[in-house]
Amino acid sequence: MLDLFGIFASGAEGRVRRAAFLGRKISFVYYSPNNREVTERGVKVVRVWKENGKTYFTGECGLRGEERTFRLDRVVRFTKSSNP
Repeated sequence: MLDLFGIFASGAEGRVRRAAFLGRKISFVYYSPNNREVTERGVKVVRVWKENGKTYFTGECGLRGEERTFRLDRVVRFTKSSNP
């Protein structure tokens, strides 16, 4: 089966790509090295891409109330309220 969007991939990247494809919100714990802060986020993912070997995603962040960009390898864990 051809998987152009990566929505059938396993692991964290697959989870984020499925959320973007289906227009769903995901919840996760995120580490921000700029301010050395760990926060819980709820984000409606709208875009996923790779750049310089890293996976990024953008979406409407419930905590900040605006669109934010996240680096996938800084997601500490997905919380139970995340969509599969």
